Amino acid sequence: MKIDIKEIGPYTKQLKIEIPLEIFSQEEEDAYRELGKKVKVPGFRKGKIPKSYLKKLYHDRVKGDVLNKIIPEAYYKAVEEKDLKPVGSPKLENIKHEENSPITFSATIEIIPPFEIKKYEGLKFTKKIAKITDEDIEREFDYIKNRYATFEEVTSRPAKEGDLVVVDFKGFVDGSSVQKEETKNYSLIIGANNLLEDFEKGFIGLNKNVEKEFTVTYPASHANKDLANKKVLFKVKVNEIKIKKLSEITDEFIKNEMGKEKTVAELREEIRQHQEKRGEAMSDTTLYLDVINKLIEMNPFEIPQVLIEDQINFMAKDFKDNMRLRGMKDDSMKIEREEFSEDAVRVVKGELIRQKISEIEKIEIDKTEIERELEKIAAEKKMAKEKLRVSMQKDNSYNNFLNGLQRKKTMDVILSKLTIKEVLVDRNELDTPS
Repeated sequence: MKIDIKEIGPYTKQLKIEIPLEIFSQEEEDAYRELGKKVKVPGFRKGKIPKSYLKKLYHDRVKGDVLNKIIPEAYYKAVEEKDLKPVGSPKLENIKHEENSPITFSATIEIIPPFEIKKYEGLKFTKKIAKITDEDIEREFDYIKNRYATFEEVTSRPAKEGDLVVVDFKGFVDGSSVQKEETKNYSLIIGANNLLEDFEKGFIGLNKNVEKEFTVTYPASHANKDLANKKVLFKVKVNEIKIKKLSEITDEFIKNEMGKEKTVAELREEIRQHQEKRGEAMSDTTLYLDVINKLIEMNPFEIPQVLIEDQINFMAKDFKDNMRLRGMKDDSMKIEREEFSEDAVRVVKGELIRQKISEIEKIEIDKTEIERELEKIAAEKKMAKEKLRVSMQKDNSYNNFLNGLQRKKTMDVILSKLTIKEVLVDRNELDTPS
């Protein structure tokens, strides 16, 4: 097989591939032999139909089937022979096949351009460690109180911030309804910011059974493209006003409401340990991002657009899935792909740098590490290790699990070669990773 490579760009190559005639001829012979065993032709016994007769009937079909088989095979052999690592699917074109002549075609591919990793050993970084304070524990206790809160109806006053109101509403833009039907008996807590702030505040001061109209301006960045940057007139009615009742957290409350056999002191310690574990994970994530961003800055290189587009597709799908969980329909979602572009480039470059360092350091995950991590996850999920493995293999998450182990081990090696100073900070400094 003849292979010529033409450089189209820094990471685009065109392969011109020639498949010898004898390969096509052999595949064609095999194809007609198999076809003769299957088809029925009047006047001939099955398996005894002359090739010349089959060729008259099925020439185009067989030729197409053979080309569809040998062209991809030739492409993959060419890529392997030339030690190329293409990303995405090749663009196959200029396919030529004339009688008694070799088959020729071209395959345009994108590859990851070669790049080197500059010396990073000894670089200095700061790892922010979250302080867990008594105030953090109290905030968690407040969260629990609110989670298990009860609501009692009040009729002696209008709604105010913090109240739960049960309402009917319908929205209009330029006189046209934005809903097929009026929303009935919808429960919302004023000031919880689960909906637009101005919408929730629109109910402040309203008494039970009172109707009102108010206008809310939706931000230009709103996920619902039909409402983004629009003024929406809402016609609303308050059906009920309820006040939140919070319970004190006692041993009895923990047992009866939370279903835990713990004392208040034991619950505090459990929360502290959970906060410390979460803070440690946030600290690690923040440090990882700082290191990866620095390595990206130190090692500039171009990446194929196909990788960026694939990452944008993944991020857009993730965004859509989150919006669906909030009840939003696909046709009302506003997705601007360019908004994902910068983060997509960073994610792709970071992953390629990690892979490069993994190759340089010859990092591999051994069976013992895999089994140990599976046992850990199985214990957390309270299921048998082998059952977990089978489940992960069925839902295609096992490869992601292995890749995650590889990434973590690579990051551990990178971090071991850096100079890292640890400092204690308030937890809110880690809520938004740098």
